[in-house]
This record gives sequence, C-alpha cells and structure tokens, in this order.
Amino acid sequence: MTVNDPNADATTTADDTELTADESLIEPLREKLLDEFGTQLVDKKEVGDDDLKRYLLARQNNIDKTYEMAKDAIQWRLEKKPEAIRVSDFSTANEQGVHRFAGYAKNGWPIILITGRLWDPSEYSMEEYVNMIAFLMETNIKRMDPSIPDSNKKHFILMDMKGMSHLKSDLKKIRQFVKIVADYYPERLGLSVVVNADAVTDYLWKFCKMFMDQRTINKVQIFRADGYLDFLDEHIGLENVTTDLGGKRTEEWPLLSDEDTQDDYMWAG
Repeated sequence: MTVNDPNADATTTADDTELTADESLIEPLREKLLDEFGTQLVDKKEVGDDDLKRYLLARQNNIDKTYEMAKDAIQWRLEKKPEAIRVSDFSTANEQGVHRFAGYAKNGWPIILITGRLWDPSEYSMEEYVNMIAFLMETNIKRMDPSIPDSNKKHFILMDMKGMSHLKSDLKKIRQFVKIVADYYPERLGLSVVVNADAVTDYLWKFCKMFMDQRTINKVQIFRADGYLDFLDEHIGLENVTTDLGGKRTEEWPLLSDEDTQDDYMWAG
C-alpha cells in the first residue's frame, strides 16, 4: 500500500530509513541561529540539540536549507508563541469537534483524530485555525513518553474522510496545516492514516503533496472504505477506535481542553 494506491504494498526508500542527522553540523548551525536571533532566544531552548537534529533530518543535512527552515520556524514561534495558546483562542473551531486527542497507538505515539465530515472552515478565521493546529502540536508533544529518545517522539494522525464535502474544503487552511506540521514541527509526524478515502481525498492529497517532502509523503497511508480495520487494530487496537470507524469504543473522544496545557501533563500510556 503506497500513499497513492491504497491497494498496493507500502514502500519506503532506503535513503529515508537510513538517514540520520549529521551531528557535526549542530554547533555551526546553532551559532548561526544565535547570531541571527541574539537575545530574542532567552534560554536558547529553540536551538537545543534535539530540535536541530530534526531540522537537519528534514532538510537532508543540507546546512543552508536547514538554517532557512530553522530560522523560519523559530521566527514563527517567537511571533505566534504557540505554548501560550489556549482553547479560548480557537473556541469556534474546537466546538466543531473535528480535531481531538484520541488516546495512544500501541507504540506510545499520541493520536490526533481528524473527522472530515464535521469540518466547516467558513465558520472561523485563518488565525483561529492556526491557533488550533499549533495547540494540537504543542499539547501532543507533552503527551509523548518522556523516557524515549526524542527521535521517536512522534504524532500518529488518524483522518476519517467519510462525508467530507469538497464544497466545504478550504485549501488555504489545508495548506497551513501542512506547513505547520512539516515546517514548524519537522520530523514529529510518525504516521498519518487516512481512511474512507474518496474522490475528494484524491483531489486534496494531490494538492497537499505539492508542499510535502518525500520523507513526509512516505509516512502517509491511505485506505478506501474498507481494508483499514486490520491496520488500525495492529497499530492502535480496536478498543481505542470509535464505532463509527468500525472499532469497539462507544464513547466519543472529548473536545480539546486547557487541561492539556498543564506543565505536568505528560505521557499516560
């Protein structure tokens, strides 16, 4: 099963699986970024080794491209302050219930559930949408198992496309979702599973791929209306999959909450 043909076998390139961050580039990259931002980086946490390794991986150890990516991401963090976002900053978007925390995959990755049929992006602004996605990224990182290496602290995204309307799709907002996940939180995506794919999914996937590198594309698995339950059972467990998706969980996952921002809210797997 590839990302383009859900009936084929999954493929991942050797370069993708074997690539590691060139640690000899970390210090020169950090110095260059500190020269750029100076005293704006008060505690220098934005240029820690783990973050710089993720930027290097995302840009294939090309230090110039890595620098540009890291610079843009740090500038965005300084301006947006994603760690300070609260649910009140995206209340309309949250009430739709499209994006929810949905437990943990079997390997400990926290799951973001996206239910396409509930999405009506016309009801709120781009700013509110960006706030919600940033909140999701920040709080999901807090949910990750603190005992494992940073290189394996990943998101698991489960997208249900059943009933999603092309007329209600907002390509500008979708573009922002891809940019935030891929450029501002690089190498945090572990796996994205799209189920109940249809013609709308095909159209949106072609659009999204224009803004994604191959490493990210390789992490996306797409299924039509059947054939995905065994995959979800293997990776999540059907007891954590809601009944509308064919699982055994009868309770809806709750809406996002400010409780997710607590400093001591850590992995509960």
